[in-house]
Amino acid sequence: MQSIVQLDCLKHNNQQICMLDIGKSTLNGSRTLCQSCFNNLSQKENVIFLASFYEKLNQHKDKEHRWIEDKKQELHKKLSPLIKHLQEAQNRLIKILEFAQTEFQQFQSIIEQSLNNMQVKLAALGQNPTISQLEELAERIGKGDRLIPFDFSAECEKMLTNRQQNSLGEQSRRLQELFKEIKNIFSYLENKNINEFVLAYESQVDKLCQSIGVNYQDRTVAISEDKDISLWNLDNYAFDKIDYLKGHLEKVTCIQFSQQQNWFVSGSDDQTLKIWKMNKDLWCCTQTLDGHQNYISDIKISNDENTLISSSFDFKIKIWQQKDQKIWFCSQTLDNHKNYVYYLSINGSNTLFASSSWDFTLKIWQLKSRKWEQYRTIEKRQNEWIKRICFLNDTQIACQIVGQPKIVIMQVIGNNEISQLQEIPLTENDDEYSYNPMIYFQKKKLIILKNNKSTLILQEKNNGLFQLIHTIKGNHQSPTIITTGKSLIMFEKDKKKLQLFKTY
Repeated sequence: MQSIVQLDCLKHNNQQICMLDIGKSTLNGSRTLCQSCFNNLSQKENVIFLASFYEKLNQHKDKEHRWIEDKKQELHKKLSPLIKHLQEAQNRLIKILEFAQTEFQQFQSIIEQSLNNMQVKLAALGQNPTISQLEELAERIGKGDRLIPFDFSAECEKMLTNRQQNSLGEQSRRLQELFKEIKNIFSYLENKNINEFVLAYESQVDKLCQSIGVNYQDRTVAISEDKDISLWNLDNYAFDKIDYLKGHLEKVTCIQFSQQQNWFVSGSDDQTLKIWKMNKDLWCCTQTLDGHQNYISDIKISNDENTLISSSFDFKIKIWQQKDQKIWFCSQTLDNHKNYVYYLSINGSNTLFASSSWDFTLKIWQLKSRKWEQYRTIEKRQNEWIKRICFLNDTQIACQIVGQPKIVIMQVIGNNEISQLQEIPLTENDDEYSYNPMIYFQKKKLIILKNNKSTLILQEKNNGLFQLIHTIKGNHQSPTIITTGKSLIMFEKDKKKLQLFKTY
């Protein structure tokens, strides 16, 4: 592999070879490619990339594997004698229990005999014994005529000699050390950044990108390029531009794909939403939704895909529903906010959604009798307001706080009550507005969000608390994770590049 990487391409001014096309045979069974050769290929599914991070990653994985195998062998060596000692201790305990059972039976027999003797002696005194007769009986008992003459058996004491007691103490100490080491290993594995994303591929984009969406099959990527939308084929870690959609009159601000079918909705500064569907292998706009009177800031599709929710800088939220599964219409307008509405999030059962606004409030909305009603308003001080939001399940919601930077996990507990579960401090503020929604990937329990010029990845640990596990530096836009959770797509604003990050 080293010799291939160091070769130069003879076709393109000695550009460095960085790929192999294993699908097209030559004399040596493969064809080497430079970046220009790769760009000219029509079929790229058989291309293998030879970037250096793959080699480093494989070395890292081999090192981790060797470390785990060494620990397994070390633990096996320590466990074997301990298991043997435990088996011996178990056998001794069985003997002690058997002896104790025999002693108990003898003890029970002695009690019965003593009670009989007591009854005989009391009967001999008659029904009305005198005080002197009772004192005499007590004196006889005190001198050794015991009613329950029981002593610990010498045989039992022999079985628990000092040597055995020392052996049990040593086993206990070694077990404590072993459990401590096992706990440290699990703690190490738990704290490893197993979800660390590594840059795998990037492609130049002509215009500034504001939003990114990926279809439910993880094969089509839609990105906004000013007022247009470009579609890219995502295959073999590479981006191939396949279509260019025009229709919006101003900058496209947000894109949301269906997670069940091949269609998506876009919002724009031209105050409209557009529905895009595939028709005879071509993407086209099937409907334009009017009604907002300012920029569209966010769009969300409900999990049952019967409802669209849009927010705008006109201080309003609109609910859109389908008629006869074809035509979308506005069924409700919510105007409770007093300033720009920024972000939206819907819970998994489609019974609650949240909205954040420049009026320094977070509003929770509840579906009642097919109408959305305001459930609760959470207000913050003017120097501390809620920006990005994301439902984690039906009742828990994560909020990014600006002013005193932090992430707060809250829970809706009923009766219009909200409780705070966790507070995660951040080192930087993010007071610039750009469309970068917070996302939650349930399969790996990951929260992904932009914060200033970094992308933060948090993961829920076994104790139920979220912890920052990875930071991707760069002025990225609109982080989007594919359905498998193995790839993260973002736009790097300073470089104007669409980037794909992979995790292993």
